[in-house]
Amino acid sequence: MISFLELVKRKLINTSRLDAKIKELQSEMSIIAEMIEKCINENAHVAQSQEEYRQQYGGVLNRFGVAKAGFEKAVNQKEEKSSRRDMLDSFIKGLREQEDLISEFDEKLWYSLVDKVTVHSKEKMRFTFKDGTVI
Repeated sequence: MISFLELVKRKLINTSRLDAKIKELQSEMSIIAEMIEKCINENAHVAQSQEEYRQQYGGVLNRFGVAKAGFEKAVNQKEEKSSRRDMLDSFIKGLREQEDLISEFDEKLWYSLVDKVTVHSKEKMRFTFKDGTVI
């Protein structure tokens, strides 16, 4: 069981793609920030139509907003995965500390596994585990 959970942790909670995306978006935001600064400096030093400036500035600012939203989403996804990894680590630790096979209800184990139980009816319940699994 522990080996299986370690495998699940490595496969499902891998953040390497998110790390690459975060790095890419940080770079993009940096480039766009330079474009914004260049746009502002050009407006301050070169006579130009203010309508054209507002359109150009607004377009670059919009691009920055899109990149920032993508960056924040990727960071939040990474934090969620890290939280799930921590919960799995805690559960694995609990299993390692277990001396015998589980033969009766163990309250500590239950709380380390289950996030919530939703009772829909007398015959139907939904168990949501801390790793996000729903049964």
